[in-house]
Amino acid sequence: MARDEASDNLPADAPDGDDVDMDIVAATYRTLSDAAAFDAMVMAWERKISENAQEEATALYLGRGLTRHLGAAKALIARVERPQQESPIEAAVSSVGAPAVVLNPAGVVVAANALAKDRFASRQGQVDALEWLHPASAEDFAAVRRSAQDGGNRKHAIVRTVNAGAETGIAEVYVIDGVSGGERYVAVRALEIVWSAEVDAQLAEAFELTEAEREVARLLFETRSSAQIADRRKTSAQTVRTQIKKILAKTETASQVDLIRMLALLSARASHGLTSDEDVWHDPWNNERVIVRPDGRKLAYSWTGARNGRPVLVVHGLTLGYIMGARIERQLKAANIKLIAITRPGLGNSDQSPPGRYLADNAAAIAQLLANLGLKNVPAIGLASGSLPLIKAAADNKGLIRSILTVALPLPLNEAHLMRLSRFQRTTFALARRAPEVANMIAEAGYFIIKRKGIEWYIDRGWDSPSGNWAAQTVNNSEISPMIRNAALLTFTAGPKEFMREMRMHWADLEADMSRITCSILNLQGLGNRGYHADDAALFDAMCSGSDTEEVPDAGYFLPYEKPDMFLERIIQLADG
Repeated sequence: MARDEASDNLPADAPDGDDVDMDIVAATYRTLSDAAAFDAMVMAWERKISENAQEEATALYLGRGLTRHLGAAKALIARVERPQQESPIEAAVSSVGAPAVVLNPAGVVVAANALAKDRFASRQGQVDALEWLHPASAEDFAAVRRSAQDGGNRKHAIVRTVNAGAETGIAEVYVIDGVSGGERYVAVRALEIVWSAEVDAQLAEAFELTEAEREVARLLFETRSSAQIADRRKTSAQTVRTQIKKILAKTETASQVDLIRMLALLSARASHGLTSDEDVWHDPWNNERVIVRPDGRKLAYSWTGARNGRPVLVVHGLTLGYIMGARIERQLKAANIKLIAITRPGLGNSDQSPPGRYLADNAAAIAQLLANLGLKNVPAIGLASGSLPLIKAAADNKGLIRSILTVALPLPLNEAHLMRLSRFQRTTFALARRAPEVANMIAEAGYFIIKRKGIEWYIDRGWDSPSGNWAAQTVNNSEISPMIRNAALLTFTAGPKEFMREMRMHWADLEADMSRITCSILNLQGLGNRGYHADDAALFDAMCSGSDTEEVPDAGYFLPYEKPDMFLERIIQLADG
């Protein structure tokens, strides 16, 4: 951006520094209203870092003017209300305060809000058994689902629902497009009816419905039957049909289904007031347990597979989570493997680590969980950044871990490694080390945009590959995206500060810990992972005598989702010892 163009967006007391400082300030303020400005802000910070290319560990000099304006921008971000969703998937579960869930055509839960847990028993990343669907509506639901899968004409329906207590209700089922437009999904939203005075008043004021028409609208929503409405109102079915036609005309709705949908939205908003947030963490395996650590903090974990099977620990990363998909989890059970997943401190339902002890506390949490479960000499899986505390735990506690399988291990983080990453990643990593407060502000701005654009916006900036763009292909795959979303939800419910603590952890020097490890380590690296290079494998193997790297073609950072059969085979081999 040119200096005069940037100055149009600057406060009157903008810093008198060079062009890059002015670009930073201009883009930072614009980020709140223009998501494209985030990329301009990151690009400006990349220039700032390159223009101050001292030793990589040196603190980045900002100056008082730039520091002052960044502080003001950070305060503004904190004050701005949560933005409207633009991602169709997130919007489907958060646009009204009613139970809502989005499924892929195979029936896997892609997104669900907090209310959906009780109403639909839906958990992100798991197959929805459709136990909430009334048998009488099975064909209507199947028709909409076929439209999502094969491009049929049935795009929406109103279906009956039933809960465990045999209480019935109704829900709206409709097809939505994914962010890329290539994949389609099925959204289900409960139509909660609380016919309050507010709903009645809105119909009278906005659509000029008469008292009789408002009563017919209410009964239509409850019964969906002209005959039943006529019976309750002691009038003829023809009179009711005429009234419904007038209501359709006044509300400008094309059909009774559209009218019911509109009435449901009015009722849900009146019932719940605000929108229902998606970003509440629920364990997708529905097996979560919580232990209390020696200092009183909570530590959550869960499991899948065989209840009394051979234990294998898994330590999740940021966007590589612990769910593997229903088919893999069934095969783990068949192989008599119990996969135990720790929820790392500060994420999900686990309490935060003390300041300055993030990596050490994560490692201690692993040891404390295994001790609480009475386990030692356990095989373990480290997914991306989750590998770092796992390695430290193995080094600090001899005999705790028998063998380790890592995926997309981020060691070593150095300047050569940074240059292979996406602009967002390399700039954020550099700032996390050289200007932590700036990195925190960028994370807060990013979180603000994610609320509006959806998690795909983050994925697009975090991962790409010059040899096929594996991450983009993966995140747009409707069979894989539920698992990535689940992992991201675990991270993003924690907030931007916890995200940046995770980023700073990558700079930890684990060379001494690696030299103390006595167990074997197999490091799986997808060749489509932009951050990986064969030189990293050589350095890693030199740091740990018992390590080996397996390069996997046709896979990238999300290898467990891209090569599930191969990954399952490695897990079984790990358990077999």
